Amino acid sequence: MRAPLVCFLICLFIGVNYVLSASIPPEELFSWVAKSLFVVDKCDFKLHVSYDSTLKVELELQKNSHLYLLLKDLKSKTLFINLGFFKKGKHTINVDLESNWKDSILLVQIFSCEYPLLTSERLENESDIFNFLSENVENLRTAWQIVFKCSKNAILKLYSNHGKKFIVMIDGKTIGETPISMQLTPGIHRLIFKHGTKEWSKILCLQDSEIREIDLSDYIHDGDCKVEVDFESIDNLKFDFNNIAQKTFTVPKGAHTLEIFEGNMLVFLKNMKLTKDIEKISPPKLGLSSILLKTNPGAMIFLNGSFKGLSGKNGTFFIESLTWKIAVVKITKSGYLSEEFPVVLKPGINIVKRPLLELESVLIKTNVKPVKIFLDGKYLDTINRETQYVSLPKGEHTLRFENSCCYTIQETLDISERSEINLFFHRLPLYLYIVVSYDEKDMKMDLIASEDFWVNLYVINKERTVFKKRKLLKEGHNYFEIRNPKEGSYLIKIIAEDKEDELKVRIEKGVKFEIKKLLTFFPH
Repeated sequence: MRAPLVCFLICLFIGVNYVLSASIPPEELFSWVAKSLFVVDKCDFKLHVSYDSTLKVELELQKNSHLYLLLKDLKSKTLFINLGFFKKGKHTINVDLESNWKDSILLVQIFSCEYPLLTSERLENESDIFNFLSENVENLRTAWQIVFKCSKNAILKLYSNHGKKFIVMIDGKTIGETPISMQLTPGIHRLIFKHGTKEWSKILCLQDSEIREIDLSDYIHDGDCKVEVDFESIDNLKFDFNNIAQKTFTVPKGAHTLEIFEGNMLVFLKNMKLTKDIEKISPPKLGLSSILLKTNPGAMIFLNGSFKGLSGKNGTFFIESLTWKIAVVKITKSGYLSEEFPVVLKPGINIVKRPLLELESVLIKTNVKPVKIFLDGKYLDTINRETQYVSLPKGEHTLRFENSCCYTIQETLDISERSEINLFFHRLPLYLYIVVSYDEKDMKMDLIASEDFWVNLYVINKERTVFKKRKLLKEGHNYFEIRNPKEGSYLIKIIAEDKEDELKVRIEKGVKFEIKKLLTFFPH
């Protein structure tokens, strides 16, 4: 029993792609996306896993179990997480992953055992994971399923309801004759379709996983259209990607594309459908705004939360006819730091240059948690473990690390030259403001703490200790009371972080008092 399982583990760590190719055709290996991963029944548990921004595990255990999670990504990075102990019954587990995992998970594997095998929260070294699984292979029950999170090709289906056959070209390459179906990468493509001596063109922006069907007969009409260009100059105009020689010309009716340039830079692009015998093309309406965005090729563009398309091969993306005064643009691309920013729109073309920064996976080690990370003054991420990978943009940046209980650390680092960052935080002093009062009946104590910390609290008179308590003080007010204390002197002693401080009070019948004191403790 042990030998076959060990062989499986070796295949898992050394040749995952080889294992996958056996069940999925190679040409589809990196174009399939699974949102709902799998449901599997085992002898002791039912399991369902789904993956979006977090990994969600829904399971029904038939008996108490300790659970472990193994993740593997496209770059052969491996992570083993101790999920903890779960009783018999139904459970939902949400596993938040660092940003460098969110778009690259290739394999998920769940392990269960009746007793604990691992004391640490996680294993990130591949050899440590392999040794652990090899040593405990007979004790672990497994359920595993392949997961892909790569970009999925779009599917384009072209046909004609009018019975005409069209020759189809995509990006300058002849594909075939309608009806036809093909897979294309997400992004912008130029479609040309011909019938006899006539030719039409259209710009397509295809999204990830999109299935688009186009009736080409909708884009053609019998006869020609006389086009009149109402521009002062045609030197900077292109119609169907060709220079315009004169302000009046004739083209077949149907779909066409108009481009406007400033020098060599495209500043306006519009797909139009010409159906009349005569069409007049005028400049964009005055007062409307457009955005010419320059970023990385193949980036996803969002405007006010709505997806608009992918930037072209040269990284440009054009958004026209905007009536807002302010628009919020978001740019995302796998492996790059996302950007979201407002654009104050002015009439005409607003040129925005915003290249995304490429990310580097950096291991951060810290002696406290959680730690907030700020990049060049902007909040970036929070790490919740003492050892955690974080995606940081390459190049020189100012990084600030904050923990509410510690002094802030700030450094200027070249991320391109760093694979690991070690942080050692020094604790801030603990402040305790103590208010002791007596109302002729009871002695009351209010301990106002600057943060959560443990204290030992003693109230002592000449005869004995009348009050003794070890307490985790919460940030803010913490109330204690001694009812009907005897007359005499009392010593209130507080011990925290192996340091102690004290306050003396005296109880006299008929005499009210309120005493305040600020205590300071310096942690190790």
